[in-house]
Amino acid sequence: MAKEVSMCTQLQQWSPVKETAGAPSVPPQVGYCFHSPKKHPWRPIMGYEEIEVTPMPSQPITNTMVDPCYTPSGMAAEPLRFPNLVTGFDRSPEHAARAALYTRYTQYEWNQNSIKNYNESDAKRNFSERVRNDIMRMLRETDEIGTQGQRDSGRRIGERITDTTFWRNEVSIEMERLVATCEKLNDTRRQLERAIAGIEGPLHIVQECLYHREKRQGLEQVHDAVEQSLLKEVAILRESQDKFRNMLEKGLQFYAGIERYDPTVCDTERWAAASAATLQRSQSERAKAVQMLSDAENLINVSATEIWDQWSNTNSAFTRRIAETIEIKNKLQLHLHKVQQEMFDVEKTLELLNKAIEDKLQPMRVAHTRLQARTARPHLEKCRDEAQHRLVKEVCDLQETMETLRSKIATAEGTHQTLLGVRAGLEADLRNKSTTLFIDRDQCMGLRRGYPVTAAIKA
Repeated sequence: MAKEVSMCTQLQQWSPVKETAGAPSVPPQVGYCFHSPKKHPWRPIMGYEEIEVTPMPSQPITNTMVDPCYTPSGMAAEPLRFPNLVTGFDRSPEHAARAALYTRYTQYEWNQNSIKNYNESDAKRNFSERVRNDIMRMLRETDEIGTQGQRDSGRRIGERITDTTFWRNEVSIEMERLVATCEKLNDTRRQLERAIAGIEGPLHIVQECLYHREKRQGLEQVHDAVEQSLLKEVAILRESQDKFRNMLEKGLQFYAGIERYDPTVCDTERWAAASAATLQRSQSERAKAVQMLSDAENLINVSATEIWDQWSNTNSAFTRRIAETIEIKNKLQLHLHKVQQEMFDVEKTLELLNKAIEDKLQPMRVAHTRLQARTARPHLEKCRDEAQHRLVKEVCDLQETMETLRSKIATAEGTHQTLLGVRAGLEADLRNKSTTLFIDRDQCMGLRRGYPVTAAIKA
């Protein structure tokens, strides 16, 4: 800070009296020295000059504080010694009397002081007029600058409003599209979740069909086309569930950031670039979401079509298998009827054979009786005549016939036992076929008649 300098006017006497050594030095002169224009023999020449006064502390100074022990702290120079106007200067009484006489002014000095005041008044008034003119000119300039600045500000604000309205409309349109896309994403997510849950019902039905088919008996537990189709259907259903879960885990979520702006944007170029970048980022994410929606919808349609086709193929396999089973069952029933008829015929034949053997017993007894009776003939009458040969031959023929009949009976009985085994096999096979028909036609197809594949996935 510049040193503060105060100007004051101090009367100085033009006295030949010299200052004593050690007295305070006179302050330096900063202006012109003025003195009395007229010299009087009865008084010395008096004058005044402008000097620089060193700032002193605000504490009042008295003569008692002139001593160094009373000097206030911080004073750069020795303190001034003020004269006592009552008792005179502290130097001598002569100085006090002389000072009281020299304080009066002349008429010339009084007139000069008035002229000085006039001149100073004119100068200050002219200066004030110049200041007022400068102020008025400055006011006109500031009014013009303010008006021009207001026009420019209004134009800039209008342009800013236009730009802001444009970007606001763009952001609003993009927000509407983004909200619609998010709603579609949520709908697709719910549809995938319903599809995953809806597949559980058909999968349970297919597993129930496989469980029921495990109850088939004997050779009916064949790995036929129906079982292959059911296993393939289980694989397709589980694969579809895995695809739907992967689609959900892939990220059917969209986090919008279009409504957030960078608070560090400080100029229009960066602001417009940030707005354009925000819109571009939103459009890019929305394009990804639209592609994901298309993939999800395509996956749902393809899976629904694949599951429906496999369900139809399985039903067709069931229908063909049921028809084959019914046909085979009918043939088995026909063969069983034939076997039973054959068994009935064999039984009739056995009855005829037994009756034939019984019928041959009476002739055999007659022939034996005749031969026994002919043994009673005397000596040479016991001749082996034709009658004897014929009776013997008759007995042999009857015995041979009876043996043949007995062998036929054994054969017929063996055949009958074989037919019994065949009938038992046919009956067991018919029971198995009936069980298979009940499982496939009543249990499995009964479950699959109300099998809403498309409704379960595309609900």
